[in-house]
Amino acid sequence: MGISVPLPITIGIHFFSIQTNGDSVVTKSALGGYFMRQVFKFKSNQSLKRLASVMCILSLVIAGMFIYAPSPVSAVTTNFYVSTTGNDTTGIGTLALPWATIQKARDYIRTNSLNIGMTGDIVVNVKAGDYYVTSTIQFADTDSGSNGYSVIYKNQDAVGTARFIGGQQITSWTLHSGNVYKSNVGTSWQFYTLFDNGVRARTARYPNYTYNSSFPLAQAPYLKTEGVNDSHTVLQYKIGDLNPTGWGLNDAQVLTWSGGSWNWFTDIIPFTSLNSTTRQITFAAANQSRYGLYQAGVGSRYFVQGVLSLLDAPGEFYLDRTAGYLYYWAKDGAIGSQTIVAPKVQKIISVAGASESVRAHHIQFDGLDFEVSEFTNWYRQAHVNNGDSGEGHTYPSYDRQMDLAPTRTGMVFLTNTDNITIKNSHFKNSGFSAIYMLFYNQNNTISGNWIEHIGHTGIYLNGKYPSEGDVLKNNTLTNNLIHNVGELVGNGSGVYVVNSGSNEVSYSEIYNSPRYAVAFDAYVNIPLAAIYVENNIFKNLKIHDTSQDSGDTSAIYAFGISNVSPYLSNTIQQVTIDNVYADPSM
Repeated sequence: MGISVPLPITIGIHFFSIQTNGDSVVTKSALGGYFMRQVFKFKSNQSLKRLASVMCILSLVIAGMFIYAPSPVSAVTTNFYVSTTGNDTTGIGTLALPWATIQKARDYIRTNSLNIGMTGDIVVNVKAGDYYVTSTIQFADTDSGSNGYSVIYKNQDAVGTARFIGGQQITSWTLHSGNVYKSNVGTSWQFYTLFDNGVRARTARYPNYTYNSSFPLAQAPYLKTEGVNDSHTVLQYKIGDLNPTGWGLNDAQVLTWSGGSWNWFTDIIPFTSLNSTTRQITFAAANQSRYGLYQAGVGSRYFVQGVLSLLDAPGEFYLDRTAGYLYYWAKDGAIGSQTIVAPKVQKIISVAGASESVRAHHIQFDGLDFEVSEFTNWYRQAHVNNGDSGEGHTYPSYDRQMDLAPTRTGMVFLTNTDNITIKNSHFKNSGFSAIYMLFYNQNNTISGNWIEHIGHTGIYLNGKYPSEGDVLKNNTLTNNLIHNVGELVGNGSGVYVVNSGSNEVSYSEIYNSPRYAVAFDAYVNIPLAAIYVENNIFKNLKIHDTSQDSGDTSAIYAFGISNVSPYLSNTIQQVTIDNVYADPSM
């Protein structure tokens, strides 16, 4: 016969309880919505009762420490309110007369200097609803908290019900042909991904995508190139692979794993021309592939996309950017009953201090939902050759590792920040990464978030070039659920830490990735004194179903950080890994 001793103790947002059942003691703790459970087994019920009693007493003592500790100053929280039914002109930010946007709340706080000399947190309560974002919402150092208090943008209702959607609905459709409808979106709206009822559509392609439940992040099937050896600008296709008769090439692209057998990174490259006699597709030199398109006698995997005549399956779209028409075959049912959204912005939120010494700080985003952001018409992971950036870095070889400037972006973008918190939030359907920290970012916390269906990487930390400043460090990424990353970029990852140190990635589950779950790296043949990837800790991670579409990979991947002694130290502990293998096309 068991005893039951439920004892909830609240410490901030941590919860702890004890329950005995039969011959076991069960302890539960929670942070945000992610729960951890421990079961202790005992031979006798008497031992169990003694342990339960001790734990109860200890819990009461801990609770008392928090409940009865005197506070020298009683903080006063200031509340403002935002609602989809509010008004930025006539509203005053109260519950009865809310504003319509968080931009108005930000401006009111800034203009009236409410965030200077704070004596308590300022909370902007955002009511449930859809907030369509057509230009990036920007926060600067002038929007920071003060005196250790924060300016908090928080969901007023259930977590994730205040949705910031970085796009716009498309509602006016006419029949084009068969099951394909079209809508005039204009020539000024250029977008490269699309969403139907919250699910990503695919650019019309050949060969058609085939879903494989064992490798849901693989973009197979692919074709394979043949001969012009080591060319970065000429792709030769095999006889019978493509029939380009009648193709319009204005928006045509190739997605390829350049490098022959390597399969390290994907390139997305617009056509310059196609010659059906020589079976050659040509690319501009400025858009060349990362590696050779046919290398060492081995073809690279690829498919063609962005051609109207390839639109032949549900869930495919084509945007004619010259005429301004979007063509789409809806996934399910009549197109008029679908919610179809195209992106307007790559960044929904930007938090950027003026400089490394004038930083944005003590700003929080709590319980919000971020959905839909833009991708790009051309993607390559880095420069092809040493020094290609032309920026005169101490180690120009790092140009071959550093993300190209246009791709350093995410739904929430941080630079020149410290003590920024993003918690209990939902990120879905991005073009690039969900959260991107560039260069100076310290003591930020990313916790309790659900990150899913991401174009590139879930959480991306990108430090400076070697020897140019150890400024991205001491950040905590914990208790996050990250899955289905790399939907547009084959080298996507759950968490990517680049030339950055002393960060913690912990207590998280990461799965469904085309390449890594976690990667931390710098570059080879650079003195270790110039590299900052050290003292990171990766612990208590559950990783599975990764490396689904790439080569030279692993669930946890490190590169260019410990080639010579004394080695840079990074710690991996208490990690489980399961199902790490690739689609047969690889």
